[in-house]
Amino acid sequence: MPDWMPWKHEKRRALRTLKDLIERHLQNRLKLARDAWPDDLLTRLLESREDASAFSLQNVRDECMRVFLAGHETTAATLVWWAWCLASNPEAQRVARGELHRVPQGSAPAVETLPAELDYLAQTIKETLRRYPVAPLLISRRTIRAIQLGEWTLPARTLFMIPVHLMHHDPRWFLDPEVFRPERFAPDAPEVPRGAYIAFGAGPRVCLGQHLAMTAMTVIAAMLLQRFVLSVPEGSAPPRPVLNVTLRPDQPMHLAITRADAAIA
Repeated sequence: MPDWMPWKHEKRRALRTLKDLIERHLQNRLKLARDAWPDDLLTRLLESREDASAFSLQNVRDECMRVFLAGHETTAATLVWWAWCLASNPEAQRVARGELHRVPQGSAPAVETLPAELDYLAQTIKETLRRYPVAPLLISRRTIRAIQLGEWTLPARTLFMIPVHLMHHDPRWFLDPEVFRPERFAPDAPEVPRGAYIAFGAGPRVCLGQHLAMTAMTVIAAMLLQRFVLSVPEGSAPPRPVLNVTLRPDQPMHLAITRADAAIA
């Protein structure tokens, strides 16, 4: 249904808010002298324009909208599921926190060095993405010719959706797929078959932000575990994942937290 339908007023308001936010950033950047532009994605987009036309500037706005969604929503949703996975698996949380005590030795996480050194913490994030891929259905693809898939013949222009969630829970590739087991992604673990784990997609259109996302999530996860111990409140039921743009819990997630130093004491 078109966005002007009366019951879509909340969507229209949300879009106005987002567009106004991006427009303010864009106009503030354009008001600066060119040599004062910081070296960031917005500057790169502005510098890559083929001309200074309004159409070219609209392309920059559109890219900012896309990056805002892809770079914010997916990372936040993954960290929600990661928090649940560690709260409900205290032994994995203990090992991850022990790694944090050894590597940064209590200092604040640094983007430049820590993500590469926190192997086990990164494994917990990868295993979270296996159990709860925030993009459980990958962007569709349309065939350019008829193909044979098993016993089915599919005509040209058939639209496919890749069932990432189903693939990540296939026992052929992941033993006990419902069990949270970060060791699946350890350096000495058996290699996962190509295409069985595609949390960030695969092929020439793999997610451009996958390394940035893993770095951001690792640093944020490290900061949380340095400060807090996560646990599941007594009587809480496991969250039920639902698809709402990204894979989210069906209800707001509530976890218990205690200060890490108090828990250790």
